[in-house]
Amino acid sequence: MNEAASPRVMTPGSKPLAFAAEMIRPTTDKGVGTQSSFLRKNFRVSSPGKPATLRISALGLYRAFINGKRVGSDLLTPGWTSYWDRLSYQTYDVSDLLVAGDNTIDIWLGDGWYRSRMMWPRNEILNTWGDKVGAIAELRGAAGEVLVATDATWLSGLAPVMKSGIYFGESFDARAEGGAATGGAAVLTSFDKSTLIPSETAGVHELDAIPVAISFIDDERRIVYDFGQNAGGYVALTAEGDAGSKIVIEHAEVLAHLGQFDRASMRSAEARVEYVLKGGGPERYRPTFTFFGFRYARVAITGKAHITAVEMVPISTATQQTASFTSGHKLVNRL
Repeated sequence: MNEAASPRVMTPGSKPLAFAAEMIRPTTDKGVGTQSSFLRKNFRVSSPGKPATLRISALGLYRAFINGKRVGSDLLTPGWTSYWDRLSYQTYDVSDLLVAGDNTIDIWLGDGWYRSRMMWPRNEILNTWGDKVGAIAELRGAAGEVLVATDATWLSGLAPVMKSGIYFGESFDARAEGGAATGGAAVLTSFDKSTLIPSETAGVHELDAIPVAISFIDDERRIVYDFGQNAGGYVALTAEGDAGSKIVIEHAEVLAHLGQFDRASMRSAEARVEYVLKGGGPERYRPTFTFFGFRYARVAITGKAHITAVEMVPISTATQQTASFTSGHKLVNRL
């Protein structure tokens, strides 16, 4: 999907509005830890250019596209919550994404906090809040008329995110992009729409990227990138190579004795990214449904491929600097 993101998120914290849409699940979904699914609907627009808004939320994490272009720039939506009690929805102006005639909306779904593994192996919890991911969305025109809404007539298929999880990380196979719809959708009749509330924050967004400070090769010929500071976020990379070649990125906060890559602080979290190239030219990738706390990234490549650009992208709900502090001690200033 095209990652260009022109639509803006509307002001959070407005009064809740009743949803005509239903919470639906993709029938192609095979459960926690499996390949991500998407929901899809084709619809027609007779008069593009007029104001149109999309209200959307999910059980799990979602990323939406209209005509192949990403809706908004929020990350990890709708966020972590007590799903049984409250679920925030986001509202986007999508006027510029609609065209005259046929349009398509796709909603990718990931396990997220909703059902991916929480806690540690001896006490691990799967399907913490439920075992079926789903989405609720409705697109309305300028007069408030419903142009399209989630219901049992939607289609579903498999997204190129082969596996994702808050502790696991993400496995992405670019060869699976543009997958066809092979299944349908079912209404989650047990979902309580009264739990839906407008988003109360500005959402998670990318901050300015941090370049590599230094890099070195370890004993197994893997390259280790040091970004100079710890942050919550992910690695963004550009790579070229043959279709089927794989790039594996592991994350760590510290180096051990003699500068060895040390994942001990990750405990049992895999905290890894696997990216499989589709081939044919430069490919840009950053994770869709996960994030990491790290300073160091260790990269191994299987097959014929090479990385042409790499950087750390911190993410946060706090995107505007509102204060600063300077002291006479350089270590305090760095902290």
